[in-house]
Amino acid sequence: MKEAVDKLKKMDLSSLYDREYCRLNKESGLEKEKIRKRMEQEKEKEMCDVIQRCTLERKKSIDEVREIILSRNDEERENKERKGDTEDYGIGS
Repeated sequence: MKEAVDKLKKMDLSSLYDREYCRLNKESGLEKEKIRKRMEQEKEKEMCDVIQRCTLERKKSIDEVREIILSRNDEERENKERKGDTEDYGIGS
């Protein structure tokens, strides 16, 4: 134990401090890198969510437009059939 204390007394504490400081900086650098990567992943996930929402909204809009067109086509067909029925009997314009 005394040898270890003597060794510490003789050791240049500034180099020990520098080594520890470098180690901590390296760890904090690694920590910063992990945080940066996590933030990038979160941002990428958020962007994917936005794209997915927009795609779903666009699909919903397309489906709504399709339904409107189909209902109009059905109405036009029904109107033509009704006109056709009345024209066949000589009634109408």
